[in-house]
Amino acid sequence: MDKKVPQTLDLYNYLCDYIHFSDKHFDATKTDSKNEKALFRIVIGESDIFNKGQITTFYENIIYISNSIEMIGQEWINSKENLN
Repeated sequence: MDKKVPQTLDLYNYLCDYIHFSDKHFDATKTDSKNEKALFRIVIGESDIFNKGQITTFYENIIYISNSIEMIGQEWINSKENLN
């Protein structure tokens, strides 16, 4: 896939970091704790954890990889139809 759509593997690895309990995924859920005995608290749901540049980069990458997967999927369907 990386040969057909350059940087797909890099994007896959970047985006997987947000779903597989990696440092990026875990750190994105941490915020300051109001409890002085706790180092941090975990947030579930919306929060202001990303700055504007990080949000833009994340969504640009999600859109790019989604479009790439759709294109490759359509090419696969076309190749199957051409076999018939």
